[in-house]
Amino acid sequence: MQEKERLFEQSYRKYLTELAHLDLALRSESLGAQVSGNALQITFFGQAYRVSAGGIVDSAGKPPTAAVCVVLCRYILHCPAELPTDQDWVTFRDFKAAGPLVGHFTVNTNRLIATTFSGRCRALEKACEALGGQTVADDAGYDLSMKIDALPAIPIFLRFNDKDEELPAQSTILFRRSAEHYLDLDCLAILGTYLAGNLVKFARSIHTQVL
Repeated sequence: MQEKERLFEQSYRKYLTELAHLDLALRSESLGAQVSGNALQITFFGQAYRVSAGGIVDSAGKPPTAAVCVVLCRYILHCPAELPTDQDWVTFRDFKAAGPLVGHFTVNTNRLIATTFSGRCRALEKACEALGGQTVADDAGYDLSMKIDALPAIPIFLRFNDKDEELPAQSTILFRRSAEHYLDLDCLAILGTYLAGNLVKFARSIHTQVL
C-alpha cells in the first residue's frame, strides 16, 4: 500500500508540472468546473476541490489523498477537445482493454457493496445520499437505483438488488460510455474503489452509532 501511495504521489507531482503549462480556464466549460483565479474548482463526489499548478485542496485548505489528486489532475489533462456524445450506460468490463482490471474492480466495488449492504438496502440509499446521490426511478426492476456524480462530466449509476430466499445481494456500477474520454481505466477503477470505500465507511459509522 505504501508503494502504491508513493507512485500516486510521484504521478501527482508530475501532473502538477503539466498543469502549469495549461490555460485552465479554457477547459472549465468542458469539465463542468468553475474558474477561481488561476485555478479550477471541481466537485468530486460532492466535495469541492480547488485545483491549480500549486496543488489541490478542499474548502478548508486540506489536500485529498494522492489517488484523488491523480484523478483530478488526469480529469483536467485528459479533457476532450469536443464534448463526447456517447452517453449510454456501460459496466467497467465494457470499456476497451478493461480485461486486466475487471477482477480487481469486481472485488473492490460491486462485490464489496453487495456484501456490506446485504439486508441493508435503506442504509445503502442513505450512504449514497451522503455522497450527493439521487434516487432514479427507471422501472428497471431493481430494489435501488442511485445516480452519483463522481465528477461533473462523470456520473455513476449504482443498481442494487437485496438478498432474497434464492439469491444473494447483487450490486452493479455503471459509467457513461463517454467517461473513457475524460479518464483512463486506472482512474475509472479508482472512482469505483473510492465510491465503495466511502459507502462502506458510512455503513460502519451508522452501525457504530446504533451500538
